[in-house]
Amino acid sequence: MSSPYVSWMQMHLGCWYIYGGKGEIIENGRVFDCSGAVTCAYHENGGPDWRQTHSAAKLYDVCEKVKDPQPGDLCFYGPPGKITHVMMYVGDGRVIGASGGNNSTVKVEFAKKIGAKILYRPKVQYRADFRGYGRLP
Repeated sequence: MSSPYVSWMQMHLGCWYIYGGKGEIIENGRVFDCSGAVTCAYHENGGPDWRQTHSAAKLYDVCEKVKDPQPGDLCFYGPPGKITHVMMYVGDGRVIGASGGNNSTVKVEFAKKIGAKILYRPKVQYRADFRGYGRLP
């Protein structure tokens, strides 16, 4: 099963992770943070424009919680009681999204140095703080 949201993410592989990035063009490329990437993927495929209003935590709140994810569903991470990161489920246990940075990743030079960008992770539980799956309305 293919997903237009996963296809969009795949087309943006390698775009740099910049905290607060929602698809702006910096240094001839688009930049995203984790929630900016997934909300942009949804918006550019006909969904609502939540780029400026939805963080990982707010996305978690509006999602239907699911146990059996489909490509394009979201994967949430964070310490108990707090969602701090979101990726997109690809299938076969893998995720894609803006990853590798944090709130101090605000310059492309730093993102390049640490490899913070839209990329694949080989498994959903690439972080120990995986909290669950969600499906946007």
